Amino acid sequence: MKRFISGVIIGALLFCSTGLWAEAPMATVADFKILLNGAPFNPNPPAVVINGSTYLPLRVMSNALNIPITWNETLRQVEIGTAASPTGGGYHRSNPAPVGTPQTIQVSTYSADYKATVTVLEVQRGAAAWDTVLSANVNNDAPDEGYEYILAKVSVKADLVSEDKAISVSKYDFDCFSSQSEEYASKSVTAPKPVLSGKIYTGGKAEGYIVLQVKISDSAPKLAYGLDRDGTGGIWFSLK
Repeated sequence: MKRFISGVIIGALLFCSTGLWAEAPMATVADFKILLNGAPFNPNPPAVVINGSTYLPLRVMSNALNIPITWNETLRQVEIGTAASPTGGGYHRSNPAPVGTPQTIQVSTYSADYKATVTVLEVQRGAAAWDTVLSANVNNDAPDEGYEYILAKVSVKADLVSEDKAISVSKYDFDCFSSQSEEYASKSVTAPKPVLSGKIYTGGKAEGYIVLQVKISDSAPKLAYGLDRDGTGGIWFSLK
């Protein structure tokens, strides 16, 4: 799917640019079926084939995949999907979403291409969280000195997964940060049931607990989902 979408973008550039080649390549209307999530897809305008590669306009694909696309006249650029704004009224690292607030994210990596809705459903902290964690497994270690556990119940719903694939959901999809935006190291403990773990297809949902360790003095820790390797992207949730 990523290779196809890359072709879509390149195709858009081919059709909207002039003078790139002295002689434009020949385009023919595709004479084969196109399936979208297993169902016949009849794009308008139709797909075309150029030198063995299939192309569709960006707008057609954005509508089909329910991915927003806009033209930014100020910056003169096409913007596909949505991104968390670092400022303004939306939720972001400095203004994480309150508990119980769903957020939607589009994830596109070398190994995954999907849209999901994530919600932190409930949060326990301190002695109450430790009692629950200990009851899940009597061999669980106590929090480190100066730290305490946060027990978060999280829901991840797969709104749309490309190529009818499944996505894996677990505690490793989340990163915990302090109120000063310093990442907390994870601690290996057995979470109470239901544990957040499993594979889900489009329309499916995984719901369960993850265990986090934060400083006792930290009044406003936060949780991130879907961060890129450089720390950009992702969606942010409050844990207070």
